[in-house]
Amino acid sequence: MVRSGDQISSNGNLFILGDVNPGAQISAKKNIYVWGKLCGVAFAGKNGSDDSTISSLYLNALQLRINKTVAIGPKEKPKNNYPEIALLERGKIVIKPLLINS
Repeated sequence: MVRSGDQISSNGNLFILGDVNPGAQISAKKNIYVWGKLCGVAFAGKNGSDDSTISSLYLNALQLRINKTVAIGPKEKPKNNYPEIALLERGKIVIKPLLINS
């Protein structure tokens, strides 16, 4: 669990097994994966990559940042029972269901 005031950073991908609480900050040069609730601040693509993503089982971040693009997290809480992914599309951060095709 990443608590309020904690900051975790990675030089590659960052995988968190647990929750990221409000007031916590996580960042990675590549992608971020949270196997729990993401309610803090997440910054992916610190290496300047627009194709970095932020994924979570419960995506309700206060702020999302991918490379130089910043967005406030969703106003409503996730209602679905599947993971979500935040990515850049046409210069804007969008949140979609994270579905894996087999």
